[in-house]
Amino acid sequence: MASGGPLLEEIYGNVLRPSFNLNELSPYGEITEALAHGRTVVTAVLDDKGRPVGAAVGEWSPKTGVLLLAYIAVRPEWRSRRCGALLMDAVRGAWRKRFQPSFILVEFEHPLAHRSDARHGDPRARFRFYARHGVRALGLPYFQPSLGSGRERVYGMVLAAVHVAPTGTGGHVDTVASAPIREFLTDYFLRTEGEVPTDPAGRRLWRALEHGDAGISLIGLTDPAILPVSRPE
Repeated sequence: MASGGPLLEEIYGNVLRPSFNLNELSPYGEITEALAHGRTVVTAVLDDKGRPVGAAVGEWSPKTGVLLLAYIAVRPEWRSRRCGALLMDAVRGAWRKRFQPSFILVEFEHPLAHRSDARHGDPRARFRFYARHGVRALGLPYFQPSLGSGRERVYGMVLAAVHVAPTGTGGHVDTVASAPIREFLTDYFLRTEGEVPTDPAGRRLWRALEHGDAGISLIGLTDPAILPVSRPE
């Protein structure tokens, strides 16, 4: 999808908006503006009447070589019908071919920090979905920054790798180089909050990013209890 319009409005209103709370979801206007400037990519699964039943939204950072899978959602009645798998195929296929990123990252709720919600879905089900697709968590006490005025940070999030190019591993199978991740998160927080966080949760996150040559651990999604959890103080 190259621009906004009725289809994007339907994707936002009927697929994304019911799946994420306001703190987690970027405003519609920001998505359309970024899409028009080539900084965002949107892929949708349509039913036989051309209505979107699932969608994925990616945010591209050419400066850092990171493509963030910001949102992936499927309408409840279409779950367990391979819509999510089709979207992940697009992320690893068409998106990867188009942007050639060093990293494809995704952020999602830590199952031990968030409860299942009839409207917004089940964090444990999302965890299992990403596990089935070979996604691995970064060993960081991550939280999503505030996405704008009136929106709060979302603590207890997982930042994970969907894809890591050979240049991003630092020569190790179970780690990623910390410098590009730190650069990406610095840019992310500057763009959203206007500064690198210096509160206790922010300092913990940035300390975890300061691994130098050791890199940041990649952790398989086998047990939520082994993943770091960020909490407000």
